[in-house]
Amino acid sequence: MNRAQPHYSTMSKSAQILLNADSPLSQKMSGGSTYLPIVTQWVARARANGGNPSIATANALDVFWATLQAASLDSFMVVVNPFAPDDWNSAMTPLVVGNGFSKWTDSGLHASNLGSLKNGITGDGVNHLDTGSLPGTVTGFTQWNFALSVYASADSGNAETYMGCEDSQTQVYIGNEGGKHAGGSYNNLILGTNANPSFVSFNVSYEIGEIFQGTSSAFTEENIQGWSSNVSPPVGETLWVFDLNSNGASGGPCDSGTRLSFAALHFTMSPTQCQVFFNAVQALRIAFGGGFV
Repeated sequence: MNRAQPHYSTMSKSAQILLNADSPLSQKMSGGSTYLPIVTQWVARARANGGNPSIATANALDVFWATLQAASLDSFMVVVNPFAPDDWNSAMTPLVVGNGFSKWTDSGLHASNLGSLKNGITGDGVNHLDTGSLPGTVTGFTQWNFALSVYASADSGNAETYMGCEDSQTQVYIGNEGGKHAGGSYNNLILGTNANPSFVSFNVSYEIGEIFQGTSSAFTEENIQGWSSNVSPPVGETLWVFDLNSNGASGGPCDSGTRLSFAALHFTMSPTQCQVFFNAVQALRIAFGGGFV
């Protein structure tokens, strides 16, 4: 499988301390002498973006990424934002930038998210976040190898888009259709069991579309055979969160009250791999102070 490899430079403990000598993040993480490079780099970017990430957040991200590495899932990740709970600027800083923005742009959601972010970000029915990522330009993505994952708490049974984009040629999205989590593209749609608070992952492999859903009680899989081959990810529009980027305009925003606490663009996973991913995301949510919300 041809997957794009994340690139992270190494950073010594002394360099970590120089990152901000008076910060608690210069302390040694429990159980290790240094943070993983991706975590120190995220801290640096979050600070450059105006954020003030905590040592608790850095610890949680370090454990999360180490879990993915142990399962060889780190190389599957293209764009990942765990919505760090410390402050808005940290939440807008993705852990894995990929081919997107180092700080996601906000069309106006911040105004309705001035309180605690430990349970994620709440939609207002109008505004969105722009990842800056053009999914169709990711090296290794094909019509049979791409995926979107979110941790969502849908507010109603109305049709809404958690994350997606479309250009004049094609469309990909993950969202809610009639009270059920859904993943789709032109002429293709697959539904999960419901839209209760849960992790949901939409994966496309050879002639199969799949929805994986993780809740407090179960991890389930829904798939559809005969998935159309004309679903290569869009190259002309960036991926939005809380809305479908429809040729640069709103194509299906989240309802006011729908909450997202994790978002990722990645390569297709098997059911076993996706369950490991879900477990890692859930552990991260708990470490951030949230949970199945």
